[in-house]
Amino acid sequence: MMWVGFGYAVAIIWALALSYYDFRYLRLPNFLTLPAIPVAALFIHPWWPGVVWFLFYLLFNLTLMFFDPRRGRSAKTHAAVSVDDDCGSSQQLPLSGEEPDSSGVSSECRRLTQAGGIKPRMRPMGMGDVKLAFPAGVIAGESVFIAILVAQILTILGAVISRRSRVPHGPAMLLAAFGCHFWWGA
Repeated sequence: MMWVGFGYAVAIIWALALSYYDFRYLRLPNFLTLPAIPVAALFIHPWWPGVVWFLFYLLFNLTLMFFDPRRGRSAKTHAAVSVDDDCGSSQQLPLSGEEPDSSGVSSECRRLTQAGGIKPRMRPMGMGDVKLAFPAGVIAGESVFIAILVAQILTILGAVISRRSRVPHGPAMLLAAFGCHFWWGA
């Protein structure tokens, strides 16, 4: 019984560290998300809810990567302009072979952005959230679908209350997963 209490303590400390990092940097670091995947798969059963949540988020992200619902066309047409939200990202694909300036932005990319020619892709969640989905789903257990819904509602509430367009989603995922685990005894 002592090992169960130790496991809960480690999981809660891990969740607090992830939440702190996500609130502070709006990112979930690999050094906290990736080790949790094999730990969850080896020590917590059943692990199929983790696969469900992971695949749901992965397919959602892939869908938005290849289709931008705001523009009604394939997001591959945007790839010649920019791979990320802003032209200043390090993943920028050059439009005309022109080298970027000292800030990492090509003048053509800057001109198109200022003229409204580039619309950023919709990015509702990052890949850190996708990687966190497996351990969160395993924690949620058989109530994984409720946890997914609660996580979305908590994130939307956080955005409305804070009046910010970008809010961390990881803490809502963890809160929903632990809430379902303790409420329904998954």
